[in-house]
This record gives sequence, C-alpha cells and structure tokens, in this order.
Amino acid sequence: MLKLRPYTCKIVLATSLVWFICGLMLMMYYTDCIGDNSVECQGFRNRNPNSISVKARKFFRVTAAPATTAVDDNFRYWSPVVVNSNPSHWPGEMGRAVVIPPEEEELRKEKFKLNQFNLLASDRIALNRTLPDVRAEGCKGKEYAPKLPSTSIVIVFHNEAWSTLLRTIHSVIRMSPKELIEEILLVDDASEKDYLGLPLEEYISKLPVPVKVLRTGKRSGLIRARLIGAAEARGQVITFLDAHCECTVGWLEPLLDRIGRQIAAFYSLRRGHRSARSSVSTTKRFDAYVEYWETQAEMNLPLVIVPQRGQDEHG
Repeated sequence: MLKLRPYTCKIVLATSLVWFICGLMLMMYYTDCIGDNSVECQGFRNRNPNSISVKARKFFRVTAAPATTAVDDNFRYWSPVVVNSNPSHWPGEMGRAVVIPPEEEELRKEKFKLNQFNLLASDRIALNRTLPDVRAEGCKGKEYAPKLPSTSIVIVFHNEAWSTLLRTIHSVIRMSPKELIEEILLVDDASEKDYLGLPLEEYISKLPVPVKVLRTGKRSGLIRARLIGAAEARGQVITFLDAHCECTVGWLEPLLDRIGRQIAAFYSLRRGHRSARSSVSTTKRFDAYVEYWETQAEMNLPLVIVPQRGQDEHG
C-alpha cells in the first residue's frame, strides 16, 4: 500500500489553499450587493432601468423607483389612513368575542338559521369597529409610491346579512386612502331580502365615497356577477372583495403599489422591447408578458386583483 510522503501532503494542502483563496476573492468581487450599504450596490440600484440592456434586464431585479411615464399622470397622490378607534368596551372591538347571555340562547339559535352564523353577535358589533393591525412587523414600516392607481371595489352579495355587508363597506372606507377609492360597486345577485332593496340604496347614498348598487335581475352566480361589476368599473384597478370581510389598516396600499410599479415598468420597457425584437433574442415568456400588457393598455382595460389571506415579503 502506497504511503503519502510529507512533502506531497504539503503540496496538496498548499494548492487547495491557493484555490480556496482565489475562489473567495472571486466571490467577493462579484457579490457587491451582499451588504445593502455597499456603495456599488446602491449605485446599481439607483441606475435608470433604461440604461440596462434589454438582454441583461432578465438577470437583474431593478428596485429603483420607475421613471415618470405617461401612465403616472393618471395616478393619484394619497395620504395615510388615520384610524379613530371606538371605545374599547364596545362589543367586538379589536376582535374580542361577543358573549351572548344564556337567556338569549334561543334567540341566537333562531337568528343563526338565517345566514348560518352568529347573526345576533354580528348585529351587536359596531359597523365601524376597529380590528388589530395584523400585518407582520416588517410590513408596518414599508414605504409606498407617493402616487398610486385608483381602484374600483366590487362586492357581490346574495341575501347577505345587513350588519356584515355594511361592516364590509365601512371597513373599506375607513381603512383605505380616500384618494385611491374611485368607487364601491355592490352587485346584488338576485337577493330576496327587503332591506337589500331601497333601504340599502338610501343608506349608501349618505356615505362619504361613491357607492352604487347593481342588480343582476336573476340569479347569475359569483363569476357572472363579478363580470357585471367589472364592466361598470371606472378605476384603473378592480379589486374584488367578499361581502362578509373586514379590511384592516394597510390592506390596500401594498396591492396598488406593486401593480403601479409593474404598470410603470412596462411602459418604460415597452418601447425598448419593440426596437430590440429584431436584434435581441427574447424568451416567449417575456414576449407573452409584453403582449398582455399591450392588450390591456390599448383596450384601456383595468387590472384585476383579488386579495387573499396571508402576507409576503412586500407586506
């Protein structure tokens, strides 16, 4: 069996050390953005997206704010929401449970049959109640663009309980920047409750933002009813909400900010992409992406978002 001589081991170790140092130096050279305070990193982030070649754009994520484009002129300045809380002892405030006394248990059961939830407790909760800020800590300090697209809120309902429907509407109004709410469209999918007719129209006419009721006339289902609302929407973005949900502080701004940046980035890239098609080989996925946005822009169609539960790194 062969034995390694001492000097052979030294040569192997020295060679490995040299290659390790070379690899470490190369890694440090090509990872300027490991630290967010790096001068090189900040310099790259502040570059104009148009100064980066079309071929290189798919390898980089440019986080600098998009340059002003024609679409930005239609965006709106907005101010943060100021939340005025109700007295803490009110039923349901900050998400606390509503306790039904034993002597009202039969009444609770009777009302439960109407909408299959604790309607008695819902009716005792203020329509403008305040809920806790459920955002992750990292999302609370996020800053968003000073100008954002407007949105039309579409809410479809069928025989919805009065308190839950109005609480949804009030939460949208209270927790959203007023400048960004183009309108709230309530689509009635053939409800049979009297209070969802004229009484509802009279109530919403006194609200501080434009609210309109659309009637399907016959039972159409959720998707068709949403399409009816989308056809009437005037906002740059259509936001669909359930009829029995409650918005909390900071729910809308992240959605519109991400969409607004995507729209602006598209407008700044579209011309460069068109001129580069003859000389630069682009992927089918990027072509499809650009064609989708071109269709939306040329047909003047609003974008659609459906908020879901949960959060991501953008808040």
